[in-house]
Amino acid sequence: MDIQAYATAVTAVKGATYTDEDNDGLIYLNKLKAGDVTVAYIPTDATKEYAAVSYLNKMTVKGKLEYKKVDVTKEIDTSAPDVAAPERVVEATLKDTVEYVESSTKKEARYVEAGVANAPQAGSASGSAVVTLSVKSSSRRKRGGYALHLTDPMSIFNHSAISTVGIRTMSQMVLLADNETGTVTAEQVAELKTKYEEALKAYEDAKDKADANTSELDYEFLRSDADKKKADLDTAKSNYDAANAAYLKQDEAKEEEEKEEEEKEEEEKDNTSSSLTIQMGSVSNVTVYNTADGTGRTASFKVTPTATDGAGTNLTGTVTAVAASGDFKVSNNGNEITVTAGGSDVQNGTITYTVSIGNVTATGSQAMVNVVSSQALHDAEGNALYKDDKGTPATMADYKSGAKFYSKKETTTYYGWQSLNGKSYYYDKNGNPVSGEQVIHGVKYNFGSDGQLMISGTGIDVSRHQGNIDWAAASSAISFAIVRVGYRSIGTGALNIDAKGVQNIQGAKAHGITTGAYFYSTAQSEAQAVEEASLAIQQVQAAGGVSMPIFFDWEGNSRTNAVDANTAAAIINAFCTTVRNSGYRAGLYSDKNHLTHKINMGNVSGGTVIWCAQYNTKCTYSGHYDMWQYTSKGSVPGINGNVDMNQSFF
Repeated sequence: MDIQAYATAVTAVKGATYTDEDNDGLIYLNKLKAGDVTVAYIPTDATKEYAAVSYLNKMTVKGKLEYKKVDVTKEIDTSAPDVAAPERVVEATLKDTVEYVESSTKKEARYVEAGVANAPQAGSASGSAVVTLSVKSSSRRKRGGYALHLTDPMSIFNHSAISTVGIRTMSQMVLLADNETGTVTAEQVAELKTKYEEALKAYEDAKDKADANTSELDYEFLRSDADKKKADLDTAKSNYDAANAAYLKQDEAKEEEEKEEEEKEEEEKDNTSSSLTIQMGSVSNVTVYNTADGTGRTASFKVTPTATDGAGTNLTGTVTAVAASGDFKVSNNGNEITVTAGGSDVQNGTITYTVSIGNVTATGSQAMVNVVSSQALHDAEGNALYKDDKGTPATMADYKSGAKFYSKKETTTYYGWQSLNGKSYYYDKNGNPVSGEQVIHGVKYNFGSDGQLMISGTGIDVSRHQGNIDWAAASSAISFAIVRVGYRSIGTGALNIDAKGVQNIQGAKAHGITTGAYFYSTAQSEAQAVEEASLAIQQVQAAGGVSMPIFFDWEGNSRTNAVDANTAAAIINAFCTTVRNSGYRAGLYSDKNHLTHKINMGNVSGGTVIWCAQYNTKCTYSGHYDMWQYTSKGSVPGINGNVDMNQSFF
């Protein structure tokens, strides 16, 4: 398109030309005649680089303004400067009945008499110690077959006879000594006895023959033979006696050896007990208390020594000795061991005890004896106790039945406004909660007999100027909040939203606070009032709605000072009607002077909730009003600094 030719053609057509002086894309026109018109867009030097979606548009100018929400999203200017709260005349202030103090807390510890301590438990030892003696299986050696080992097998014979006996005697001795074992057997002794008896008979026979013979020659021969027989007899008797004596001695030695072997086996049986095992069973801790009056000082437990020998016989034993490794005493009565506290605090001491089973004696130890004296004393509820009101900790060593002890009580003293358990209180300079009707910092409050603030009908109005609000804390002091959601700039007339508006509405509602909204207006026409209402509705809807009215905030400023009372009423009605047409209640906020002199209140549509601002001890506006803003110096928990306070009457 030839823009220059198009512009020339358009300007040749009969009509009026309007210029966007501030280049914001908007041109406001007033008092246009109703009917259909054609609007042509003519690029200027400032906008010629932009292409229009449509250069020619037909539209209808209606004869009457429609109070319906319109889309003003494109008209929002987030750079538009905020408006300052007006300085209102303070006509009068209530005289404080209570001195104002800053909110604070002071924590202190006091020691109060707590009666007697919870008595220590009796000394205790869980379970019993079991001493098990494990015995290896052993078998006895068979008796018999013992041998007497001789260093010289011939030593049992009569060596003196060897030189006088003949070959026969030596052969006997060789025969007797021919024993590989080097021992004399019963058979050998019997054989020697037989030979002795034979030699005795031969000698007696020879002697009898010699004695009976009268011939001297024969007698000599016979006597010589008898002498030989006597020598043989002596040898045989000597051999027999020696062998018999050796045999008897050998048998005694064998019996002695057997006895020694039995004793050795018994000793080996006892000494082959391979281990003494101390099984602690369930005993894990022995506790005694070193108290002043002996309460809980002793504890006992039993030791049970048992064993099984190789033959499967069950054996029992006894505790023969006990000893303590720590500063406590230990004694035993048979197998029962008793521990008694004796002095300082000893941790992890041990009891050592000796047990005997049969011929076996062994020593084991019982661990973890705990002598308690420095352990802190507590009452029945487990609270620490003290010896005096100075806070000296009491220990087991201080315990005595009936003794007096103290407990520590943490006290908190409150000052100023406090939110406790979801309720608000005011504490004076002495830390006492106030009650009844009180004036604090120029603001009147009502408190119950328990000091709780009566919040019904008490509310605040807030904007982004209050910063981040702790609505949980604020809910203890107020029942409602009116939140600013937007404004029209005084300087440029541009629309803008309150950056905290949606957040504040949602926060207040989340904590049970009844919520409304307001829009600060600098509208100069009904159309602008509809725009402002549209933006307010948009923000309220974004926050999930409100149950109190959406208020039109109409105050004196450089844009509205020239608006007369009737026009002001028309602008107010435009805003409120648009709000009501969107399903919300509508209201008007203004000061007493404007309500009385700057607005034709008779023309304001019925049903509009009136919110009057007058900083006085009472509201003196003669017209009807539903809410009263009585100060900007209020103080509410959860809000830093001052805040506007209001009273609702509906």
